Amino acid sequence: MPLPSMMFVVAVFDLWATICCVLGYQLPFRMSSVAKGGKFRPGIYFLVEDIVAVELNAGRPYRAALNERYCASAEFREIFVKLSFFWSLSTLSAAAALTAAIYTAPDAFAFGLDKLKGLSYS
Repeated sequence: MPLPSMMFVVAVFDLWATICCVLGYQLPFRMSSVAKGGKFRPGIYFLVEDIVAVELNAGRPYRAALNERYCASAEFREIFVKLSFFWSLSTLSAAAALTAAIYTAPDAFAFGLDKLKGLSYS
């Protein structure tokens, strides 16, 4: 059940970081480019920053520009919080629905959803 499991992991991280951001908590460790002791950012901020900077090879200039934009605009920060809640809650809902479908569906159908009960690879 790899797909729903990864959806749960990403969504829970996103939701946790966003709640910590809204409550104004400080980071107990370095996370992405935000130093230890800095304020939490919404979960989607960390995901976007790392994916664009690393996977899309935008590098440190992108990280600096995103940070500058985030710090300068209250509307930008508000959008990131709303997007984080939307993405995390919808991803949790989809992961829960997939998990329920996988465990209740017949084997042939469940295989298409991500799991075949009783399959042995040995």
